[in-house]
Amino acid sequence: MLKSAFSQLKAHPGRFAAVCLAIVLGVGFASSTLVFTSSFEKALTASVSAEVSKVDVVVDSNDGEPLKVDTLAALPGVAVADQVLTNYAEFSGPTSRGLLKVTNIPQDPKLRWYTLASGTWPVGKDQVVVDVSTAKRNNLQVGSTLTFLIERNTLAATVVGIVDTKASAVADTSDSAFAEPTLLTRLSSNPGDVKPFTVNLLAAQGTTPDELTATVNALPGDRYLARTAESIGQERIEKLGNGGDVIGIILLAFATLAGLVAAMVVANTFTILLTQRQRQIALMRCIGATGPQVRRSALAEALMIGVIGSVLGVLAGIGVARIAVSVADVGAENFAVKPIPMAVVVVLGILVTLIAALGPTARAMRIPPIAALRPVASAEQRRSAAITRNTIGGLLFVGGGTLLGGGVYMNDLTIAMGGGAITAVGVLVLLRTVLPWILRLFGGLGRLAGTPGKLAVANGLRNPGRAAATCTALVIGVGAIVTLQVAAASAQAGADASLSFSRPLDLQISTAQEDLPAGLESAVAGVDGIASVVPVVGTQVELKGEPDSDYRLYGISSEQISRVLLAGTLDPGTIAVPGWLGGDMAPGDPVSIVRNGQTYTFKLSAQKITDDGSFTVNSVDMAKIDAAAAVRSLWLKFGADASPNDIIAQINPLIAPYPDLQLSGSGTERAALEDVLGTLITVALALLAVAVIIAIVGIGNTLGLSVVERTRESALLRALGLRRGQLRQMLALEAILLAVVAAVVGIVFGVLFGFAAAAAAFGEASRDAAFVVPWGDLGIVFVGAILAGVLASILPARRAARATPVEALAEV
Repeated sequence: MLKSAFSQLKAHPGRFAAVCLAIVLGVGFASSTLVFTSSFEKALTASVSAEVSKVDVVVDSNDGEPLKVDTLAALPGVAVADQVLTNYAEFSGPTSRGLLKVTNIPQDPKLRWYTLASGTWPVGKDQVVVDVSTAKRNNLQVGSTLTFLIERNTLAATVVGIVDTKASAVADTSDSAFAEPTLLTRLSSNPGDVKPFTVNLLAAQGTTPDELTATVNALPGDRYLARTAESIGQERIEKLGNGGDVIGIILLAFATLAGLVAAMVVANTFTILLTQRQRQIALMRCIGATGPQVRRSALAEALMIGVIGSVLGVLAGIGVARIAVSVADVGAENFAVKPIPMAVVVVLGILVTLIAALGPTARAMRIPPIAALRPVASAEQRRSAAITRNTIGGLLFVGGGTLLGGGVYMNDLTIAMGGGAITAVGVLVLLRTVLPWILRLFGGLGRLAGTPGKLAVANGLRNPGRAAATCTALVIGVGAIVTLQVAAASAQAGADASLSFSRPLDLQISTAQEDLPAGLESAVAGVDGIASVVPVVGTQVELKGEPDSDYRLYGISSEQISRVLLAGTLDPGTIAVPGWLGGDMAPGDPVSIVRNGQTYTFKLSAQKITDDGSFTVNSVDMAKIDAAAAVRSLWLKFGADASPNDIIAQINPLIAPYPDLQLSGSGTERAALEDVLGTLITVALALLAVAVIIAIVGIGNTLGLSVVERTRESALLRALGLRRGQLRQMLALEAILLAVVAAVVGIVFGVLFGFAAAAAAFGEASRDAAFVVPWGDLGIVFVGAILAGVLASILPARRAARATPVEALAEV
């Protein structure tokens, strides 16, 4: 029978091309998704952890005391130990002023994660380099002079270079500079305070980062906290926008869905092909082949096709992923092909092909040879088979739905995805039973097209098995597309809401004086990219229990909040405090402040508003605390498409003449994080394009096979007077009708599955779920499904119409 399998492949290569194409598409989708998401995750990790990308281990002080660099450098397995020094200093430039974060440049060039864009590296005690965004925001260039304010003294330093920190997604969101340690010492009022609290290590040859981490953490005294650079990258991914877990979960969901789509497409196509060959199999039985021999032959064919298609699919998937990495600007250095997942995909492709061949082959073996030779035997299904099918489908649908609901309820995406996959299989099994009912609902539209339309409807009703097989490809494609669309839209909305809530204030101009400069509000309002400006009153208060403390307290009305904050509210009786102060407190806990000896107690708000260490209350409460409070700050909101760096570059010259004005806000950081998350959503949409291709080719594949299966039937219609044009019209209308049904079923269940995935994913990440239905996109999918049906019917219809009745009726 092995020879028979080889002879079948040689004699009818075109017959098996459909199955091979389905395997290549399915396995290609799975492998390209795995490679692309692995590459993107690698790029994302590199972006958010660029600062430690050149080191192996980062050691932080675990007790708040400076680290001893010599002690760490002397440890076995340490090749390089480089101290990290950081200082913050007020500065003024030619047209700007603000707070500059200054970090020492590593002495070993191998540890410098940024590159020199222009100028030279700083040397000595009065030279610095700044990053590209800092230079843009503050209108600096090589040769500019920065004046640092150190208590009552000033210190001048020259900008000798500009460095590119774009390797990091968030490094350039605040004003930063790099210099020699001698300058950092001069920037401190007490030079002895400039000590290393972080040390970067490079492992010696033969020592792994994990081994070096264990060595450091084993030092006595619990003074050192060592972590590998890789683990730091993973931590930052998880903290990204307070929803990093969702990112990893969504990437995993893509890979899982890719495998499901691949399995269903392959199984569906192979089922159609073997059903078409039942007459040939029955003829082999008549001339002496036993059932087990025929089964072995079919499985040998499936094995050979599975191996060829899976290998080609993986190679094609890797090639597609490489192109996608270039188009998405992920970076060729981040292209990641992991051998083990690729090998698993190949094995799964082969197994799915073999499993897909088992059912049709077993059914063919159970049919008596004489019965199988009847032209219409494949269309007659016994009642017991229907009962079995409906029972299995019902159990899968109910059981999978229960598991899906349980996964959502328990906030476990793995369980939810498993339940969703089982439910989807149940829907496809039951599709053959419910399809005639759905076709009757839409059948009236087909009958309006006359005889071809009536025949198209009758074909679906007369042979629901064949119609369901044709529908399945598009149901899978549409369902996958809609699931990903809803999940991606919900993930985007959830991430946006999370970022907006945690970083609600784009920009803040504040003053320590009683009044802001005259005309500043109108000047700022005229800056390009500013959507709204709100003047906010402020006063000074103490925190109860800290008599020497001095905090700025702002009061803002609910109407002002709606105009300037991106998210959140601040009700009367609540207070927003800095994140570092409320870290150990829960929303609703009491917070007491003191002004002029009077104590005021508020409930802690979950909202974090400012990032300058100030408190915020509702204006109703401010009126009770200080009715005469003056405007101390301007709060600004960026426009939808505004560039934060461009806005700050325009505002800096306006506030530079006033030494008491300070600029703060989280809009720049939020915009950078949104860019990262936006790239992720773009990746999701790119993967959707692959699903669209599979849907179109899948329905074309199955429709083409069904047309081949109906060659004699089409010839009989031609012999009875149906013209070529009417035959083509009939097949096109049938494809459109089935596409409409498949689109409706796929959209309904895709929305449900998308909602379930979003709910489970956000629940697993301990975030509030966001549900978004992209109605416009769903409309495009629906129209696209109909167009896919029309396009898929063109070649099969032409093939059916070209054949003459006599040729088509001849036995093969």
